[in-house]
Amino acid sequence: MASRNIVSGTNLTGKIARFAIKNLPAWAHRMELSRVISYRLQVLFLPLAQDRGANKPTKQRSYIKTKKRLAKKEAGGRKAARNEAHASAL
Repeated sequence: MASRNIVSGTNLTGKIARFAIKNLPAWAHRMELSRVISYRLQVLFLPLAQDRGANKPTKQRSYIKTKKRLAKKEAGGRKAARNEAHASAL
């Protein structure tokens, strides 16, 4: 909330902050907007969301954990299938 008080203040700092925000260049606005919208929450019990759009999602710890868990789950499934195939061959 401190930044909100700076912008709403009537002192010199507030005036400078308001001026900077109102006169922000378009490229800086696009850069900040792309950083804000690049977050994509991912939960394990839902299928992974596809990457669509111009902005790629940032790497997040929860997303990396989800991918690792799915890879382990898939590897475990393959391992179990191999063990079953080996057992049936005997």
